[in-house]
Amino acid sequence: MKTTKSLENIGSFGGLNFISHEFDRLGLCGLITSHLGERGISSIYSYTDIIKSLWLIYFSGGDCAEDIQTNLKEEFKNIKGVKGCSADTILRLQKELSTEKEIKKSKAGTENQINTNARLNALNLSMLKKLKVFSETSL
Repeated sequence: MKTTKSLENIGSFGGLNFISHEFDRLGLCGLITSHLGERGISSIYSYTDIIKSLWLIYFSGGDCAEDIQTNLKEEFKNIKGVKGCSADTILRLQKELSTEKEIKKSKAGTENQINTNARLNALNLSMLKKLKVFSETSL
């Protein structure tokens, strides 16, 4: 067994560096921008920054935006190319991208709230195709 001495900070979530690198290498940043556009000129974080942060939260075992504040903030600082934002910023973006709910009645008369977001659905499908999770022929 060979031991190597490192002068760099090594975090417990080092695998997130590989995920961040693949996210960039696969061109997901450009794909997100092409579907969602740019945020306002005064915005510090892009849609890509925030979606990438959410992915990293989920890949590190988190299940909500608040995990970035409570468990992962210091770890995210060590990931090259990640602009770590606050949970409030993530939640504000989610609200910004939300669409109105529709009320649909079932045959039994039960009211159901449905939210279909065409822009995010199209983005999700494009990302899945880019990641080769499925192809056009499998749709």
